[in-house]
Amino acid sequence: MEPVAVPRPRSPYASYNADPEPLVGEETALIRPFILAWERMQATQREQAVERSAQQDRRAILDAALDGFDIGPDMIHGVRLPVTA
Repeated sequence: MEPVAVPRPRSPYASYNADPEPLVGEETALIRPFILAWERMQATQREQAVERSAQQDRRAILDAALDGFDIGPDMIHGVRLPVTA
């Protein structure tokens, strides 16, 4: 049998493994992924809170309408509604 040539270990930090172009700071994400996920979660929660608030307002108006109070808009689809007393 012939002897097998074993490759020499190569360091991943050596200059022959380095990228020819240095990293540009503007092109590199310098923020942790968990921070981005947290910001997305916060934005989603804000949107859900706004939607919940709007839904509560609609329900309150409908509840008042059941009691005979008219709180609705005076203009629907660009047409002004007659004022009723």
